[in-house]
Amino acid sequence: MLQLAQRYPHLKLKLQDLPERVDQAREQVWPTQCPEAITDGRIEFKAIDFLQESPIPNCDVYYVRGAFCVNIRRLTELT
Repeated sequence: MLQLAQRYPHLKLKLQDLPERVDQAREQVWPTQCPEAITDGRIEFKAIDFLQESPIPNCDVYYVRGAFCVNIRRLTELT
């Protein structure tokens, strides 16, 4: 996800993971590796348990632990 933020500065990203992973990303990883995404408000952090909650709806792309999922219906609406 960091690489996406760095390569495509127009993207708005939402990072969802377990609370301890979100805290680590927010406090350690993103401030050192892609601080401009935080400064520009392009990254949103949300703690979530995928077994208990649903991900943020209406995203164009979902990246799930090594699986790359694209919302095809949403992409066809954009074209």
